[in-house]
Amino acid sequence: MTGLTSSCNQRENEGILHLSPSLTNCFAARVALALKLLLPPPTMMRWAIRIEGSQTLAGVWGVTMGFMDGEAERQENKRKAKYKNLTFLYLRMRAILNRLRLERALRHPGSGSMYSTNTNMGLATVQFRVLDTFRWVMGDVALAALISEAKQISSSYSLHRISSIFQCIDRLLCLGDSRRGREAVMVLRTFHIFPTRRGEAQLRLQACEQHDDWFIADQPHLFETFHRHLNMLAFDAEDTARMVRFFDALHINDRLLSTAAICRPRPGLAFTVREDYKSLLLSRAESISRLLGDIEVRSVDEVHVEWTIRSPSQETIEHYADRRLALIVKEKNRTQLYIRHRDADARNVQFEISEQLAQLCGVPLKYTSLLWAALLLNNVEILDNALDRGGTLRATNCE
Repeated sequence: MTGLTSSCNQRENEGILHLSPSLTNCFAARVALALKLLLPPPTMMRWAIRIEGSQTLAGVWGVTMGFMDGEAERQENKRKAKYKNLTFLYLRMRAILNRLRLERALRHPGSGSMYSTNTNMGLATVQFRVLDTFRWVMGDVALAALISEAKQISSSYSLHRISSIFQCIDRLLCLGDSRRGREAVMVLRTFHIFPTRRGEAQLRLQACEQHDDWFIADQPHLFETFHRHLNMLAFDAEDTARMVRFFDALHINDRLLSTAAICRPRPGLAFTVREDYKSLLLSRAESISRLLGDIEVRSVDEVHVEWTIRSPSQETIEHYADRRLALIVKEKNRTQLYIRHRDADARNVQFEISEQLAQLCGVPLKYTSLLWAALLLNNVEILDNALDRGGTLRATNCE
């Protein structure tokens, strides 16, 4: 056990995630079983020595296999000791799996993944398979252990370390009893474990009670717009996308800027109604024509807008002036699209238009690029064939 503890301490200053909840000997034995399920012992040992050296992964391997070989009895008297835990082993396993996949790809180009026939499977898939295996072996102990880890977050933790904990909790929430898991996670609301910052200011840890006014930039353009003006969770949109269930369990969806921020055109904008551009959109995307049929296209010199933010404490935060390439505003039964004169004249379909339409139409964020491709296509038959094959947009309610 000493080798594992010393290696974890050594790695802390290098930014490698390690955590320390109280776990039992049974936990380590189950982890060893998980390791054996994932990789054959010779491969695991070879890469443990090659990647990390005898001071880290070899120590981890020796400890876990020691439990399997009879060391559990010797450790019985240390039942109350704090073991370096699930998340540390999980991340070490993730590193090994990544290196193994890379080695296989270099030695056998075109042979595909060592885990499946899907050659496009990314590291995220691999790491979540590892976590799924831990969840299968550990049962409910895994989520409880990670919640315990989250409670211990302090200012000494790196952003990567905190993000990994939150992402692991998010993943486990979809694997077990959803209701029980959400209830267990709710306890974290009162802990000061959420790293926030405004602009380039120093990080600080906050709770997520109603009076704690901070926000989550769940889309990249929202981060660019507000990171100098608002106190925000210090993760990028890619990381926050892997924490959706975690946020939902904490009941903090009202902090998502895609929900809390309302964008309006600046009053007094001079505009010209463009029926020709409306016809262009109708011809490019018949699948959403029911929505676009009532739209009024207004071209302006520049799309100047104002933002209004509703805080978790239900206060309205001051307006922020901004400029965009396009904006869609829906009021009752009327929808207006604001674009620049030069884009209307050139018959350009900016990506921001597809973003706005996706939000208005209920198209999931991950399909925004597909919607943009649909708006760019001139051949409706090609689009219809694609939709018939996948059914993505046809299944979306655009009314």
